[in-house]
Amino acid sequence: MLEQVALPFAESPKRAEISQSMLLRQSDMLAAINLSVNASGLQDNQIYPVLGIEKASWSKSLSGSNHFDANKLDALCNAVGNEVTLEWWAAKRGYKLVKLKSTLEEENESLKKELVEARRENEVIKKFVKETS
Repeated sequence: MLEQVALPFAESPKRAEISQSMLLRQSDMLAAINLSVNASGLQDNQIYPVLGIEKASWSKSLSGSNHFDANKLDALCNAVGNEVTLEWWAAKRGYKLVKLKSTLEEENESLKKELVEARRENEVIKKFVKETS
């Protein structure tokens, strides 16, 4: 069998805005996967090669006659550009997802706070110099 190579999309997936009620209307993981795929606006042939799945297996997985490999869920989220499946699972289990900040984001936030504090101190010094001159 030939190895499938991930190719860049001709178009980017649409950013999915799925309501909580829509998520909860999905009866199972398969329905959530289909919602995720449909919300992306991508064609099947733009998704299954990236996942390393053959067309027939992909088609059978989406119809429910084959099980979707759980180890491919992360790649699916990346391919379709959304976390609908993950959000569905969390909601189904009674959780809500919160994206974690990266180390860079945390450092950036900390530096912004330091900058605000430094500016405030600078204004106090300027005011003092102005009043004592």
